[in-house]
Amino acid sequence: MLIVATPGSTGSTGGSGTPTGVTNGAPDQPIDATVAEVGPLNQATQVTVIDVRVSADDGVRVAELASTGNLALIVLPAGR
Repeated sequence: MLIVATPGSTGSTGGSGTPTGVTNGAPDQPIDATVAEVGPLNQATQVTVIDVRVSADDGVRVAELASTGNLALIVLPAGR
């Protein structure tokens, strides 16, 4: 699975207007993740919580993206 930053309504992926995950001038890169658990669908909100595992280096970036809702999960074919 990959986690990728998605632009918000202002076209940026960070609350400050600066794309998050930019390190040394490099643009956002997909984050490798492994699904740890998938919760049940909440009928009231139509939300399903998916717990993922990422490297310690990517944890803060994923938390920032998740807090704004500016991320997408991409399911890759088995064996990737």
